[in-house]
Amino acid sequence: MRLVEMEIARHDWKSMLCGCGGSAEHLARVLLQVAGRGSRQEPSHVSLEEHVWSPVVLWEPAPAVASVALAALADDVAPTAREWFLDLLQCVVAGEGTD
Repeated sequence: MRLVEMEIARHDWKSMLCGCGGSAEHLARVLLQVAGRGSRQEPSHVSLEEHVWSPVVLWEPAPAVASVALAALADDVAPTAREWFLDLLQCVVAGEGTD
């Protein structure tokens, strides 16, 4: 198992409230897909705005998503996926946290 998969497995995505109003379970699949480990086995680009952050709030899955992004950067991912994870971290870090 690679670093990305191990980091995703550490978190209880189903119990986290996503910014879209549902469980954050779908975020694990998206993060795997972007890392090139999903069913398509190639990086794809999606926006996690309103799922992980918005201009005024960080949603509950933000710390878990940030840890997966860091794991992806330490893992062997495609250059385009690496750039996406760096952009994702920038969005999370630039977001405004709330209680």
